[in-house]
Amino acid sequence: MIRASLVLISIALFGMCYGQQCSFESNVDYFGNDLSTVPCPVKSLEECCNLCSKVKECAAWTYIPTTGYCWLKHSVTERRVMVDGRYSGCRQTAVTNAPCPCKETKDVNYPGCDLKEQAGILKSDDCCKLCRETPNCVAFAYLAEFQYCYLKSAANSGTPQSYPGIIYGTL
Repeated sequence: MIRASLVLISIALFGMCYGQQCSFESNVDYFGNDLSTVPCPVKSLEECCNLCSKVKECAAWTYIPTTGYCWLKHSVTERRVMVDGRYSGCRQTAVTNAPCPCKETKDVNYPGCDLKEQAGILKSDDCCKLCRETPNCVAFAYLAEFQYCYLKSAANSGTPQSYPGIIYGTL
């Protein structure tokens, strides 16, 4: 009986997470299976859902309005009912893999959603190339003064901050 219930729950979660539309559940946390140890700051559950649809390995997400954090997930294996107003949902659409030139903005940074840091990067074009070659990377922040590249799992996520000398790029 318990095994049959688990199978039905798994089928329901699979169906929810691989449909064409972005659906969500209120007061539910898709616990664990995070793509990153750092959440992405977003302004709404719709933004969290859209962010998931742009990250290749993202299958689901959990948005916590009280913090403004979006946790991207590679799968859903545990569903926890919560009472704090969080939302969880599934990927909206497929992602295309076509490469395109990086778009750069100077002196603006979007903190958070860091995947990886790399020292010794000589120019922003190299940081862009590294981002293209790194799974889940869709944006980067480059500090020319220190030749340092921060790869990011989300683009333009959260509130932009003035940061003289930084180059923020998106794929």
